Amino acid sequence: MSIILKNRTVEHRSLPQNEAAKSSSTPFTFVIGADTQLGINSRNKEWQTEIEYSKQAVKHINALKPKPAFVTMCGDLVDMEAEMFIGVGDYKTREQCNEVQNQQWDDYNKVWSKINSDIPVLCLCGNHDVGNKPTPESIDRFKSKFGDVYFAFWYKGCYFINLNTNIHNDQRFCPELFEEQNDWLEGRLKYARQQPSTRRVFLFGHHPWFLFHENEELSELTGRNYFPSNDGGFIPDAYFSISRTNRQRVMQMCKKYSVDACFAGHFHQNWIGETTWGMPMITTGAICNWLLQSTAKDMTVAGNETAAGGIRVVTINDTLPRGFSHCYECVVPPPVKKAPLTPPVNTSVSAAEQQQTNPGKAQAKSPLKSPKKVGRKVKASSAPTRVSARVRSLTPK
Repeated sequence: MSIILKNRTVEHRSLPQNEAAKSSSTPFTFVIGADTQLGINSRNKEWQTEIEYSKQAVKHINALKPKPAFVTMCGDLVDMEAEMFIGVGDYKTREQCNEVQNQQWDDYNKVWSKINSDIPVLCLCGNHDVGNKPTPESIDRFKSKFGDVYFAFWYKGCYFINLNTNIHNDQRFCPELFEEQNDWLEGRLKYARQQPSTRRVFLFGHHPWFLFHENEELSELTGRNYFPSNDGGFIPDAYFSISRTNRQRVMQMCKKYSVDACFAGHFHQNWIGETTWGMPMITTGAICNWLLQSTAKDMTVAGNETAAGGIRVVTINDTLPRGFSHCYECVVPPPVKKAPLTPPVNTSVSAAEQQQTNPGKAQAKSPLKSPKKVGRKVKASSAPTRVSARVRSLTPK
């Protein structure tokens, strides 16, 4: 079940924060999920579609053996966010948008409360939760439902640090929170590496810190991510990375304190990057099944395929080469690919720039259908059961 996070740590019977949690060599697993994004496939006209996908993910996780220690959901729990959707369709006011977002968050919690009670679900905020330009007010709205937006905890000798990367993406309206979180992060990393029995240190957030390498500039990222609807609309790669200026201090800390890996969502596709000193940046595909494929992505890299919405299972085992491994597992039916429009739509740079500023307004509807069979592991596979698609309209009047 999703738990309310407070005191910058986790309080759950399955994750006791005592001295024993800091020392162990026992193997274990945990799950990374991202972008459940209730409402995305209909532009928030309904979200039963994404509820059914989340139900499939919950069912899959509950059946995992060994049982995972926890689930970290790397943001974009829902799609509605006022700054993105005011003026889109029937949504005319901030109050209407906030009402829908609250209902989506509540429905998210209802679905994910069906996870085995021994498996805590830890929720991070994404840009669709707090905005592309987060404010103290938008962050407080998320905190009222889920608690702290950054926190850390121990489990069997590993230290897990969870961040609000939205303020690294754009801190102009909350510069104090940006500095506060950076200082807290350095303190936590220093503390973790001072413990003699620390096995691994991991960072989690919504945004990947980078796509190709830690020194990339956004201007270098020329790839395009065409909408699943194949209507010619696209989102540029630069929308999904964090600027070098805002990334730099965190990358310096990751190198100084030997962070073992960073995990993220946001990109709606699997993407495995690595720093020059060997730290993996592991991005996980979207549970909501609104999937993208960058034109710049190297499909020869193992793990870069994203056949359908799914989760990532991470195994901690000291006998493995890095001390851990990870595998993406499809949990929902692969989306039906639509043929591109004929003649092709002219997608100008200005359209990309508009999409980067406000993807909610440019996003096209992508109806999805469901083929047969359920969940298989992906290093290269597809999956799962037929999903019923009841439609419930919660569009404000």
